[in-house]
Amino acid sequence: MNLRKVTLLFLALLALVLVGCGGGGGGTPAGGIRITGRVLNVATGGSLNPVPTIQLVSGDRAVNASIADGSFSINAPSGTTSLLVNTPGFGVFTFSFPAASQTVSDIGDLWVGPEKVTVTGRLLDAGNNEPVALANVSFGGQHAVTDSNGQFAIGQVAYSTASPAGFLGLVGLAGKTGYFPNEFTSGGALPSGGIANVGDVLLTPLSDTTPPPLPYNIWGVVGPVAQAPGTIVELTDTSGTVLRRVTLGSDGTYRFWMVPGSYRVRFNKGTLTAPTQNVTLSATNEVIRRDVTLG
Repeated sequence: MNLRKVTLLFLALLALVLVGCGGGGGGTPAGGIRITGRVLNVATGGSLNPVPTIQLVSGDRAVNASIADGSFSINAPSGTTSLLVNTPGFGVFTFSFPAASQTVSDIGDLWVGPEKVTVTGRLLDAGNNEPVALANVSFGGQHAVTDSNGQFAIGQVAYSTASPAGFLGLVGLAGKTGYFPNEFTSGGALPSGGIANVGDVLLTPLSDTTPPPLPYNIWGVVGPVAQAPGTIVELTDTSGTVLRRVTLGSDGTYRFWMVPGSYRVRFNKGTLTAPTQNVTLSATNEVIRRDVTLG
């Protein structure tokens, strides 16, 4: 056999080996993408050992998560909207997400645990309290879209009755074009009958007026930061009518965009409160900060 034939045979065999390898290794396949993220244990906050296996729903490609930090990287077709996570001891979790289309799409942290619950709530326009339909809502790595009444139900959210603190610390995200995104937590609500209702989550609409560069003009930090998540911050007019409402996330920061006028900012987290803040905006590009401490 001459050298040219040997070379061609070697290249053909190499191609077969590469095709058979599959998995998440190597470069992004032609016409495909690479999806990255982490798989974490809701009971401990850390990675799992034995490690979980992440695979496409079709089952033709699978990778293992890292023991060190739970991270993974898997090649997938463009437009992929779900992955299966097979966890030793916890069973299989199906994670759905908006269609992945970037060359490298990071879908964040996927939480798993010994139990699965459904997180429900309602998404409202903070300006008029009307339902926000067809908005994206995520919690614990799971995803849902609001219905015509602004209601959402996010299934297969990881939970541990033995260690509920991990669930209480999860931060969700709601968003839709035309609104500022808003983070939220369970607000201290634990599942009952497999369902945890987080209540109303408000989205602040983008104003037609050019917003300040930040873009917000009333903001602040609620401390201590470790206690801030789940705090409800309400912005009212001087008569007490609620105009905006947000539930604080992990950084304890609240932000509002308002037209010039006089307002009050109220804070509440169960038995914890902070002094109401009076704010007067004289111009849309004025930025006022009000930090408070829960007590």
